[in-house]
Amino acid sequence: MDDLKKLLKLMNFSPKDGSLGIYYKTYNKFDYTIEVDFENKKIKYQDESKIEDEQIKLGDKTTSNFSNSENFVVLECINRLIEKGYNPKDIYLEYVWPLGRKLKGKLDILVFKESKAYLMIECKTWGKEYSKEKQNTIKNGGQILSYYAQDRNTEFLCIYTSKVESNNIQYENSIIKINDNWKNLANMEEIHTHWNKNFFDSGIFEEDSTVYNIKTKSLTLKKLKDLTAQ
Repeated sequence: MDDLKKLLKLMNFSPKDGSLGIYYKTYNKFDYTIEVDFENKKIKYQDESKIEDEQIKLGDKTTSNFSNSENFVVLECINRLIEKGYNPKDIYLEYVWPLGRKLKGKLDILVFKESKAYLMIECKTWGKEYSKEKQNTIKNGGQILSYYAQDRNTEFLCIYTSKVESNNIQYENSIIKINDNWKNLANMEEIHTHWNKNFFDSGIFEEDSTVYNIKTKSLTLKKLKDLTAQ
């Protein structure tokens, strides 16, 4: 719990007056509040002062609790999205696609643009799980390409991770920019075959990218490292 409190502090959450173990943050641009309740181990993404159409949407509450450390990556990503300028009303958590009598996948974060899917984000914990999902995507399409196959309006796919390191929040993202030619492909297997297996590592949250104006780059100067002798 100390790590979560450190994360909340770095994201500028504050203890709520008159409450026990509740931290909150109000995003002034949207007058929208998210709360984290330590006593009940819940993350409250929906601001009840808003009408339903102005709230973050929830497919279910799988990520709205403390049961999995991946849920805190989701919280940090949501914070980063809203800070960037994405409106909470355009964000959907745990989006589920039905397929016959079965449910086909459950995406961590789906960002809409003018009521159409725009950006799909799958969150993973730092290190092993993040690397594993990237490799699965390269190998067979992973989760993220299967979600795109359900909604071809999407323009960008992203595998996201973050962690607290030395009083800072570090994040990494692997981004796939959708090729228009994929929209007419039959299934995920064909999409995976046509994808060149390369990710972009920036473009969503950088300063030169604005809301709904993602500028993908393969490598940024700040990520270049000096070569060392082996």
